[in-house]
Amino acid sequence: MSAVQEKDKEGDTAMDFAILNHELLGVILEHLPVDDRFEALKKLDKQGQYTFLHRVVANPESLKMMLKFLPAKTLLDALNVKSTHGITVMNYATQCPESLEIILKCLPAQDLLDILKFKSLNGKTVLNEAAKNPRSLDLILKALSSENLTALIHDEASLMQEGYEKKYPQSEHSQKLVDIICVELNKRKAAMIRATLQENKQRSLCDHDKTISSSNVSSKRTSS
Repeated sequence: MSAVQEKDKEGDTAMDFAILNHELLGVILEHLPVDDRFEALKKLDKQGQYTFLHRVVANPESLKMMLKFLPAKTLLDALNVKSTHGITVMNYATQCPESLEIILKCLPAQDLLDILKFKSLNGKTVLNEAAKNPRSLDLILKALSSENLTALIHDEASLMQEGYEKKYPQSEHSQKLVDIICVELNKRKAAMIRATLQENKQRSLCDHDKTISSSNVSSKRTSS
């Protein structure tokens, strides 16, 4: 691993160059022992601010490659790694919808609700950050089950109530999130109703066709 972290005259390492070259990143990670990969990805940049995990989010192809080699058991920990500014990788990813979508596809459904509660040092959760980007918020809400969306509503409603009691300005933000989540739930309910109505319509048409067919057969037998 020491060779991977060896710096050139500009202070850059092979991992720094690999951020913009997903094939190079694949070669590096493939040759790193599995137990060393996570540690290598947590290394800070030469400015000492952001880890490789944060910076790779800006390059979707390299992100895909990294996730391919990242041990599944370390994924949640990786997404919760903080920069020196206290920003988690997942919070950072909400500002890059294409990368966020890649991450969401790798996450087990049962873990997503917990990940949305990850907080940066400024107290903002992943959901709070995603609300700044309509595309990111839409991706997250669509990735959640209706049951988890309902759970989110209860969580935000509790925060909203606490905010009003303590006169926190965040309470208005929670109200907006609850409204958005309710809209998504209503869309799903409407879609289910439309699907049921369409199914019933098709069934009725089939039953009608069968009735007409049977009637025609009976008429022919009678005429014979």
